[in-house]
Parts: sequence; C-alpha cells; structure tokens
Amino acid sequence: MCSRCHACLRLLAILGLTAALGCGATPTAKKPAKKKITAKPVSTQPIVDFPKVDQNAYASVDDAFSRVPPLVKSTDPNVGQELLKVETWLQQQGPTIAPQLTGKIKDANEDLAIRLTACRVISKLGAIATPTLLDALALEPRQLRLKATECLGRVKPADGKSIKKLIALIDDKDFDQRKIAIAALAQIGPPAKEAVPKLLSILNDTNEDETIRGNAKHALKLVDPRKGLMNAH
Repeated sequence: MCSRCHACLRLLAILGLTAALGCGATPTAKKPAKKKITAKPVSTQPIVDFPKVDQNAYASVDDAFSRVPPLVKSTDPNVGQELLKVETWLQQQGPTIAPQLTGKIKDANEDLAIRLTACRVISKLGAIATPTLLDALALEPRQLRLKATECLGRVKPADGKSIKKLIALIDDKDFDQRKIAIAALAQIGPPAKEAVPKLLSILNDTNEDETIRGNAKHALKLVDPRKGLMNAH
C-alpha cells in the first residue's frame, strides 16, 4: 500500500468513518436526515377569558344576586367584568341552584336586572333550564320575554318543544321578538332543522321585511348549510 493510501486511512480513522474509500477518492459527507415535521393540531374552540372566581366570593346565591342591581346602574367602566364575575360564580354552583333561579325569574316583584341575570345563568345549566324559559315567554315585562327567547337558543341540548316555540315566535307581532327567535334558531344550528321550511318561506317572501329576510338567510346557513348555500345570493 502506498504512503498516500496510509494517509487516507489515518484521516478516515480520525473522522470516525467506517466506510473504506479508494485511494485518492474525496470523502463525501452524508446528508443529514430530514426531520419529520408533525403538524400540531389547531383548536377550533374560541378562547374565552372567564374571570377566576373564588367559591368564597359570595356568601350565598342571594348575596351574589344582590350585587347585580347596583352594578347595572353603575357608570364604572369595569362593571361588565364585575357582572361576569357574578354570573360565573352562580354558574359554578351548578344545577342545584336551578329552583332558586326559577323563583327569581318568575317573581314579578323581583328587580328586572336580577330576573334577566337569572335567565342567562340558568340557560348555561343545560336542559334543566328549558321549562323555566318556556314559562318566562308568557311573563311580563317584555324585556324578560325577549331575554327568555334569546336564552332558549343557548340551552344545550335544545329540545323539540323549545324549537317549535321559537318557530312559532317568528310570526309574533313584536318585531324584536321575531328577530330574536330567528337568532336563537341560528344559535341552535342543525338540531333546529325543523325550522328550515319556515326560514325558506321567509327568504322567498318578497313582501317580508328585509331585516327579517336577512336574518332568515343567516339562520338558514347555520341550521342547514346545504340549503343556506343554495340560497346564498
């Protein structure tokens, strides 16, 4: 073996290579293996920044509700966060407070702000809210009925009785009630497919109010995307 070959072998030993190269050949560096890129799953759920509420923040359900009227009347720019704190704490108490919420909603002598807050809270407790909200649709004042209609769209899961009632409210003489009923059906989404014929009827009625027709089109896209796309223009 020539001296040049000995020099090559020494160089390979120094570099820690095991492949034997022919005398005079230029060593070729191995290409680094490509890193496998794994895509991270992207969450489709919106991030909601709920306030952290200590369980001892309020002495009782009544104590929490007592904070609502002064907060509603307050001009403090942070009042929204304070109200959300009250509602979050009440929601954290779970279905066990449903009877108390129902009592406040149905009490005609109760402060309206408290009754409206009770509607929002009970709607987040699931199907247990449906009977109370349906009953509230026949109560005074008008603001309570509108809030109960809106909250029916938030109850998960929605049941057939509430969907039928919302469809019927589309023909209500109160313009705002009609708009809110359609919006509630839109919020329920596909489970409210029973509303599709009514929504299509409104959409195709050129004598109907344009705002109502626009709301019906939007709701149709959420309740039945296929029919909504067909009528998108």
